[in-house]
Amino acid sequence: MTTELSAFAVLAFVTCITPGPNNALAAATGARFGGPAGLALACGVTVGCTGLIVLSALGVAGAIAATPWLSRVLALASAGYLAWLTWRLLRSDAGVRRDAARPPRFVEAVALQFVNPKGWALALAGTTLVLAPSGAHALRLAAMCVLEAVISFASVMAWVALGARLQHWLADARRRRAFNSVMALGLAGCAMATLVAAF
Repeated sequence: MTTELSAFAVLAFVTCITPGPNNALAAATGARFGGPAGLALACGVTVGCTGLIVLSALGVAGAIAATPWLSRVLALASAGYLAWLTWRLLRSDAGVRRDAARPPRFVEAVALQFVNPKGWALALAGTTLVLAPSGAHALRLAAMCVLEAVISFASVMAWVALGARLQHWLADARRRRAFNSVMALGLAGCAMATLVAAF
């Protein structure tokens, strides 16, 4: 069991720490609102990703992967949600009152995971790897959930901290707009990649 869990930990770390929707949003949140504001996002991502592991263990991820039209629906939902996040990020400095802006809420972060193909892919690959051997499935699943929770939370907070480090530099409105545009392009790129992969 140790070998499978170690492999899953490496897979989860690489998946969670590399750029993607969660991390682009985390960096933008840290840059705009500071480190503490990213806690709700990190907790939401953690709960959502762990939920995907449980659902995958119950066979949901496999059913989605095996059903082309379900995969396409997930891709469309993911692209739509990422497009909405992109729009929010782009207009965050476009005449919107500063007190009207807010960091992502916990529920929004959880919801993002359920339309995140990257998260579903990790859940499916991870459960296939760890739960395939017979015996101690409940213990294996519990260990996977703990590993996923720790790695997800740490990865998101690392990106939030990176964004927060840029706060002083982003005090200049032009730099902030440029940064938000880059983050928005990253989200838009994730949306496009999702659609290309599905269709």
